Amino acid sequence: MTDLLLKWAVRDERDIRLIYLDDEGKITVRKVRILHLTDYDLLAWCRERRACRRFLRSGILAAEA
Repeated sequence: MTDLLLKWAVRDERDIRLIYLDDEGKITVRKVRILHLTDYDLLAWCRERRACRRFLRSGILAAEA
């Protein structure tokens, strides 16, 4: 289900909320606009950080519109 939501967000240029496990083992919640999506990761504009960030898809615990 997460995969479909990520593809929808790219196609429709929508913001989504990611619940993400970072490389330090901390759970973060980010509102992002996905710019590029691969099987391995995604490049997104992070609304909180006001910068581009790369997120590993393996670290995404949940995503919602």
